Amino acid sequence: MRKEQSGADIARSMLKRLARSRPNDGVKLAFLSPQQLDTIDTLDLTLLEEFRRSDKGGAEVRFVDRLRLAEKALELSEDPDGQAAAFFQALENGGSTQNAV
Repeated sequence: MRKEQSGADIARSMLKRLARSRPNDGVKLAFLSPQQLDTIDTLDLTLLEEFRRSDKGGAEVRFVDRLRLAEKALELSEDPDGQAAAFFQALENGGSTQNAV
């Protein structure tokens, strides 16, 4: 049985994970050939916010703004109603709100 975490605990763990993550794998993603697509599961794409590939072969990679996220995490971690916990739990579950609400 998993212990319920407070919003502040979840915020801290997410910020630690983001602080340790590096954008290198997001850049690698832009240069993968179609034959290398099976390696996507091995990449750390924690910081990846958006990825676009144009029909001309160009790629646009956008990463999470760590400062903006840290400010929002701090703001939500001070929420005593538990809404922050549901928000962070949804993020931890990859955006699925199935167990978060």
